[in-house]
This record gives sequence, structure tokens and C-alpha cells, in this order.
Amino acid sequence: MDLLKLAEQIIKQSWIVEAGVIGNIQALEAIKYITGAGELLTGRMYILDGLSMQGRTVSFPKRSRQCKVCEDHPQITDVRVNSKAYQTEVCGL
Repeated sequence: MDLLKLAEQIIKQSWIVEAGVIGNIQALEAIKYITGAGELLTGRMYILDGLSMQGRTVSFPKRSRQCKVCEDHPQITDVRVNSKAYQTEVCGL
């Protein structure tokens, strides 16, 4: 197998390795939560580009107090039961 084909095969299967890396990050978040150390990713999502090994975080907007899913006492609690309402009456987060 030449080097180019080997590289292509590795890239196609890199999701397996990336899943392990993400699993380690999740474990670290759990340790931070349990110990109270560091800053949690609450309200944010970590995105890893496995090919460039560049990572970044994306913040989510604050929840809407008028949303039937996000409010303090949500009116929609099960998407399977309230699927029509969920599709039309949520804030869009």
C-alpha cells in the first residue's frame, strides 16, 4: 500500500480516534464538575477539528423566559407527546 492510500485510509477512520479524544474531554469535564476545579463548558460546546487539531468553543444564547420549553416551568416537556407544539412554539435555541 503506498503512502497516499494509507493516509486516505487513516483520514477516513480518524473518527474512531477523534471519538476517543472527545471521550477524554468529557471525562475531564466530569472531573472538573466533581472537584469544582476549573471552568465548566456550561452553555458552550467544544468543537474539535481532528485534521487540523484546532479546537474552539461556541456559546449558546441565554434561554428565553417566554419559551414553552426553556421557561422555568416548561409547558412542553416531551417532544414525542408535544411534537406539533415543539415545532411551532419554541424559542429557536
